[in-house]
Amino acid sequence: MKKIIFSVVILLLTTQFLYGENKDIENIRKWFKEINQKANSPYLGYSRFQMADNGASTEGGLIIAHVSKKKFKKITVEHLGEMGKKNTDYYFKDGKLFFVYSIMTVYNAPVYLTKLEANKQKVEFFDPKKSKKTTERIYLKDGKLIRWLDSQNKKLNTKSKDAKDRIKEINNEVKRIISLIKKEI
Repeated sequence: MKKIIFSVVILLLTTQFLYGENKDIENIRKWFKEINQKANSPYLGYSRFQMADNGASTEGGLIIAHVSKKKFKKITVEHLGEMGKKNTDYYFKDGKLFFVYSIMTVYNAPVYLTKLEANKQKVEFFDPKKSKKTTERIYLKDGKLIRWLDSQNKKLNTKSKDAKDRIKEINNEVKRIISLIKKEI
């Protein structure tokens, strides 16, 4: 009898935990959709600010911030390099980061390597069709990682050292970006 009661309690707690996590993910997806609709609309949109970010990559970068009532809603950052690029979107609600979406593109050869030059060097030339893309989705609630997905939508361990290091890296990058923006506006 004790085993049955224990099993029922565990089942109820697990169900409640999963329901809570799924509800949080649903809210994040809803906020994501709302922010993108406004960011992409000239009529419903936010104030938009754009600036260079030359210190974080070899070939330069770009920051685009979407702001409403002096609060960041979305910040898009693109960093370019000779062997790839990284695009990251940071989403905010009530001043708190709640979602990060990154696309990393790795080129098969340096972007400046033309077919003619590659033939002279007997190496492969740059071909955008041969680029490899990976993605990452990070879901946060109150600054804590609640879901981490890789390119195959595989859930990664949100309690691991890698996860903690990744969140620290993201928070440092967001602080750096916001500091750059505030110097310009």
